[in-house]
Amino acid sequence: MLVRSACAVVAAVFLATGLAGPAHAASAPKDPFDLTAVGDGVSFVAGSGDHQQLWHSDGTSAGTRRLTDVHQDDGFCCVGLTPWGDRLLAEINDTDGTTAWVSDGTRTGTQPLLDIPDGSFGYWIEDVTPAGDHAYFWTGGAFDPQQVWETDGTAEGTTSVASFAGHVDIVGVLDDSLLVAGWDGGAAPGVLDRIAADGTVTQLAELPGAAYAVEGSAGGRYYLVSGGALFSTDGTAAGTTQVTDPGTDRIEISSPVYEVDGHALFFTYVSPTNYAAQLWTSDGTLAGTHRVTDTVFTESPRGPEAAVAGGHLVFRGSEAHPNAPALWSSDGTAEGTVRLDSPDLAHIPQPTDFQVVDDSVYVIARDAGLRAGIFRTDGASVTEVVPGHGDRDVALDALTVVGDSVAWTRGGGGTSHRRLWTTDGTTAGTHEIRPSRGWLGVGRDGELAAVGDRLYVAAAAKGARHATLWRSNLTTVHQVVSAR
Repeated sequence: MLVRSACAVVAAVFLATGLAGPAHAASAPKDPFDLTAVGDGVSFVAGSGDHQQLWHSDGTSAGTRRLTDVHQDDGFCCVGLTPWGDRLLAEINDTDGTTAWVSDGTRTGTQPLLDIPDGSFGYWIEDVTPAGDHAYFWTGGAFDPQQVWETDGTAEGTTSVASFAGHVDIVGVLDDSLLVAGWDGGAAPGVLDRIAADGTVTQLAELPGAAYAVEGSAGGRYYLVSGGALFSTDGTAAGTTQVTDPGTDRIEISSPVYEVDGHALFFTYVSPTNYAAQLWTSDGTLAGTHRVTDTVFTESPRGPEAAVAGGHLVFRGSEAHPNAPALWSSDGTAEGTVRLDSPDLAHIPQPTDFQVVDDSVYVIARDAGLRAGIFRTDGASVTEVVPGHGDRDVALDALTVVGDSVAWTRGGGGTSHRRLWTTDGTTAGTHEIRPSRGWLGVGRDGELAAVGDRLYVAAAAKGARHATLWRSNLTTVHQVVSAR
């Protein structure tokens, strides 16, 4: 039987003390991280050790408040922060265990959605997936079945809609319905189910066994792998098909699916014993699923190392050596899959932080002098937007889109703190973002989050012992609330 988690009791006691008001210096968010844009504000985790808590800010001191007062044994509070319109879904951990919570940015609106099963061990939350007015996720434990849940954002409206003894994976959302791949273990076949918002379950296909969803979609279709074969689905039984033959090509996907002109582009491992991969394309049919080229990339891109713009997939890839990453582009054809070179780029440019602005992809890469700079490409040519900064040991990180501009952090070059920079793609629009006095040291791993044309950053002012939350309009930057 389920028992009420003590999380709700702790939250209720905290509310009764009247501490739900704005942050002040004694209780300001210290060392914030996991900055996540939610509605018109930003949610984040702040604190250290077993004192981490969930916070939210609308960019003002009065609108910055701590949302939880939980206690942890293992040093972490909140993970998996997922925006859901004006709300946030998160996994929150306290001494009773981990469960799913929802927050609307207020203390009273931050509550657990699930009780923790009595006697559960190693309980976890996975695949939080917003779908209009509802959201889905699945839970499991070391000795518990894996259950798929649907929620309307209330504990009363959170119900189990599927359960599997072996494995479950959320494939995607179509028209407010959930696509789920499940397997009960052993010799049982796997299934692909469509679960409607009212809980009605329709089986779309039987699968060879456990199935693993491929992140992303293309042409209104999702992809999943089962038994070494790739399957494609449009959410109907008739439109769910096997698109590769495991006897000829045993598929293991190494990247998300990227959509270029309605077709899927993705990378598959050449061998399970190494990370070499090849680029494939699919239109959702067996005849339309094939390798794009015979080129083998000894280093293939993962989610943050590729982006689509201007009808091209721009990605990081190493053709001959895993330590030689270059910038590549593909339109989904063999002749249109090329390495992008420029006199301004190093022979081994090591591109990172792929971000899309309009029809261009911005990346951080090494220039001809092996210094880190900002480059822009439409998939056909490369332009150096911001020349390499200073010495070769200068590092640029956390490239983030803010409106029609990008921002990033700059560290190294004899300084112990990262500085905040921005560009709108022009020389005049490229500058360091500084407070009215002194300088700003960006905190943990260059934590940035954009909300419209506003940038939030975790940073410390000169002389401060702790980072706290700042906001910027890309011209100047202001401390939202101070931290001692």
